[in-house]
Amino acid sequence: MLETQDYTRLIYTADMLAKKISIQLYGRENTAHLGSREWLDYLNKTCPSVSFSNEDETLVKAIYDPGISISEKQAVTFTGKIKQWIKKHPAHGSNK
Repeated sequence: MLETQDYTRLIYTADMLAKKISIQLYGRENTAHLGSREWLDYLNKTCPSVSFSNEDETLVKAIYDPGISISEKQAVTFTGKIKQWIKKHPAHGSNK
């Protein structure tokens, strides 16, 4: 079983991948400054078929707050949403 810090690293890696893709597709000025809730709202706006929630906001905050525990289920769910966002956002050209 992985440690909480491993799940935190997984959340961080998935989040940063989405941020890098978003910067490349939508521009640094539209993406780089966004954090936490604003960032997740932006992901929801750019791909409404994937819905990031308040729980996801807590997970993003956990990247910088070691007092927030992350379970395996939470990490898998969040990374799955990031994967879906990458695949389904309109700029990708595939809304399957």
